[in-house]
Amino acid sequence: MKNTILLILAIFITIVGFVPLLLIQSYRRFTDLDVFHLGVAVSLDHLWCKMIFGIDGHTVSAVIYKKIKEGDLSYEKYVKTVNWLFRDKSHCKSAYNFEYRSIK
Repeated sequence: MKNTILLILAIFITIVGFVPLLLIQSYRRFTDLDVFHLGVAVSLDHLWCKMIFGIDGHTVSAVIYKKIKEGDLSYEKYVKTVNWLFRDKSHCKSAYNFEYRSIK
């Protein structure tokens, strides 16, 4: 129960504070804004992967490509969609190679 209360508190603080902090940090980090925004985006992607698949430390792109590598071809449509969104035909494959194949 204690962890559930902490989770609810964390969600509330995130909802209230995310946009103001994003704006403040974006202003402060104006000179390296692309790097900062990429870091925030990757962190959010890790969060979504945890929420969707229950997997820590990976992006949705890498996990859906891994599902195909494991033989679940129902994820092909998701890989195609993500690749299209990023305008990169090998985005998910590159994410998979970076996140899974570089682990030793």
